[in-house]
Amino acid sequence: MIAFYSVIRISYTPLDSYNILAVGSDFLTSLAVVLIIQYIIEVERQKNVLKEEKKREELRLKEEKMILLGEMAAGLAHEIRNPLTIIQGFLQHSKQNQYNIQPWYDLILSEVKRMNKLTVEFLQFSKPNVSLYQSHSIHECLKRVISLTESRASSLGHQIVYVEYNPNLCIPMDFDKMVQVYVNLINNSIQSMIESGTITIRLLKVENKAVVEVMDTGKGINEADLKKIFNPFYTTKPDGTGLGLSICQKIIQDHGGTIKAASTLNHGTSFTICFPMNNA
Repeated sequence: MIAFYSVIRISYTPLDSYNILAVGSDFLTSLAVVLIIQYIIEVERQKNVLKEEKKREELRLKEEKMILLGEMAAGLAHEIRNPLTIIQGFLQHSKQNQYNIQPWYDLILSEVKRMNKLTVEFLQFSKPNVSLYQSHSIHECLKRVISLTESRASSLGHQIVYVEYNPNLCIPMDFDKMVQVYVNLINNSIQSMIESGTITIRLLKVENKAVVEVMDTGKGINEADLKKIFNPFYTTKPDGTGLGLSICQKIIQDHGGTIKAASTLNHGTSFTICFPMNNA
């Protein structure tokens, strides 16, 4: 439009240098005004786009926060069940055999404390506690886990066998969280064995890694399910939450380790946990 106006204007004015400069000046001025207006419009458009994106991002974060809250609540319900199961096992075992539970007072109290710690940890997800890892013996951790789970295992006709270990393997860890991992794995093994079975635990050093193996003689896991067992909320148990193994995997990864599962139907399942030793 500006160019069309400039051509018409030149057509009815004398062609001298003054008029040409005047028309050119007006043309450039008008063009500059148009470009400035377009620039302002584009800037405002980009601002509106950014505002919309920010709103969408805020909504997405709120949705993720609600999902996280649901996962944390479900995880709390799942994880707090393990100490309760241990306490229940001790009490049932002592009642059936008319044992005095006084020797187990400290153990039961420690599990109650662990439940309280789990509750605080899961509910205060908005202010997560930074774990202060300290060097601990994996062997001592596994001994603790066995003392917590062998009563329930034996009451169901199962046996926990610690066949091979290296007492000198230490890694930086949150001791209670590692106990939580192995208790989860052993409880899963107990649930997988319908008839009397054996849970075998090995601790060894392979090259520069500390390796823990937990093997059972249960019913096993089919290949399709085995690929999904670490996915949050995936479970084949009627009363399961599907968070136990995903939480175990997260704790192990936080410690710089890896966890892998292998299984054969009607023969059993094994979990292999590896931790690098170069950080110890």
